[in-house]
Amino acid sequence: MLVLGLAFVAIGKSLAEFLVQLVCPGFEGVMAAFTVYLSGIIFPMMVFQVLSGVIAGILLTHAESAVPTAAGLVQNAAAIASMLFFGRHYSLEEWALALCLVPDWRVR
Repeated sequence: MLVLGLAFVAIGKSLAEFLVQLVCPGFEGVMAAFTVYLSGIIFPMMVFQVLSGVIAGILLTHAESAVPTAAGLVQNAAAIASMLFFGRHYSLEEWALALCLVPDWRVR
């Protein structure tokens, strides 16, 4: 699964410019370049999402449904709260990088 996740990240990063044009046809110039740059930062986070999905599946097979169910809620609530609290001090680029660098606690 890790290899598959890494393959998707590599494909996504190599096709980022095409994907931005496909999904956001109105983005041109600086906006398109910035979107491609941010997607290059965010794509590696997909590896952690794949791993957390595998671990959630393992926990669900052992009748442990509370942790996988609450994990996304806690992670998103923490991200939203930190953005509301620290939002004025950091740019969008810094937030994208921070959300990718913070390890997903469900993987541990």
